[in-house]
Amino acid sequence: MTEALREEMLIAGHKVRVTVVDPGGVKTAIARNARVSGIEDKEAVADLRMESVAALVQLALTP
Repeated sequence: MTEALREEMLIAGHKVRVTVVDPGGVKTAIARNARVSGIEDKEAVADLRMESVAALVQLALTP
C-alpha cells in the first residue's frame, strides 16, 4: 500500500514523501511484560531498542 501511494504522489507531481516504518519487535515494557508461552527470554523476540526506532523515524521525517 505504501509503495502504491508513493507512486500515485510521484505520478501526480506532488512533492510528498511516503515512508513506512515497521520495526518489528521493540524492547519496551510491553515486550518485557508480555505473556509469551514457551519463550524463556521474551526480550529476545523484541530485539530493537526504542532509541534506534526513534532515530529511524526522525531520519524518515527529515527533509
